[in-house]
Amino acid sequence: MRRRGSGWVGPADVAAPKRARDTDRNAVVAALSEAYVDGQLDAAEREERTAAALAATHVDQLGGLIADLRGDAVDAAAAQLATKPAPRRTPPTGSTSSTTSSTRTSVTVTTAPPRVVRKRRSARTRRLVTLVVTVALLVGAGLGVRHLFGPDEHDELVAEQRAQLVSIDDVHLIPEEPDRGDIFADRPTVALEGLVDWAPDEAHVTTLLEQWRAVKGAYATQLTFRDSGAMITIPVAASTPRTEQWSITADNPGAPYLWIAGGSLARGASVIDLRDLDVPRLFDNIGHGIADLGVQEAVLSWVDVQIDASTELPTVDIWIDNAFDEVGWMSTTLSGHVLEEHPFDPGRS
Repeated sequence: MRRRGSGWVGPADVAAPKRARDTDRNAVVAALSEAYVDGQLDAAEREERTAAALAATHVDQLGGLIADLRGDAVDAAAAQLATKPAPRRTPPTGSTSSTTSSTRTSVTVTTAPPRVVRKRRSARTRRLVTLVVTVALLVGAGLGVRHLFGPDEHDELVAEQRAQLVSIDDVHLIPEEPDRGDIFADRPTVALEGLVDWAPDEAHVTTLLEQWRAVKGAYATQLTFRDSGAMITIPVAASTPRTEQWSITADNPGAPYLWIAGGSLARGASVIDLRDLDVPRLFDNIGHGIADLGVQEAVLSWVDVQIDASTELPTVDIWIDNAFDEVGWMSTTLSGHVLEEHPFDPGRS
């Protein structure tokens, strides 16, 4: 690959594989979540494919993860992955050519083969496309999704979410971890004081975030936690800003390790300030979900804090399930205002 003037150009007759963006990965993760709730994937398959989606470096890898699935979020993700990249810039006349080379560790993702869809009792969900359009569609379809606000409150909540978006151009990014060759053989780690054990409760999540901010800063593109640990994806400074995904495991939570160096971030990309996450109110909402989303003997499955791939607004998704794979979920703002609820419906397969 040669750089001419202001544009990258390569052999005209060779189509290079398209690099995956964070928005592509998030769209596929949303599709996998819908497929899990809809009974197409079991919990182990969802986690395996979600991990593969987050590690994917090329669009073709992402497409294979949803090729045997169906649903609204799957269709939306497939359409996004099929979007053609912007045309290459034409190099200016008379520019000077220079040759550069770079190496990057790649991650090979093996996708699951097509499988027979298994039905089970679970709630059918629809991801947000936009808050306004989703209200109209879901009410019209009679899916029983509970929206807890009117038009005026909707506008206020959207304004609140937009105000919580932070541009990477306006923050000081920490440096990326140095290239250590085989990242899986020699994983970079950090030390978090006071986090000697792990549980997905208010005390442990509060300690995690406080200690994480002291070591790696307050900004993230995604935070996920469950009983097995947590995952934090952060923006870092490099030749082009990109992401790093760090894993916190339940057996050694005080020593998070770099799981994967992710894709690049576009200029002006939005991130979340983890200080905007109201942790006490988050756990109030978790308690509400366990009690009121219609799941018997319910427990917390996982919490996902991210910029929603459809609305491009920061949201918190709270997933509740039980030993019978009955699932309900709810979506809130970072400050804890409930946007919508998706109770488990035993009459829907």
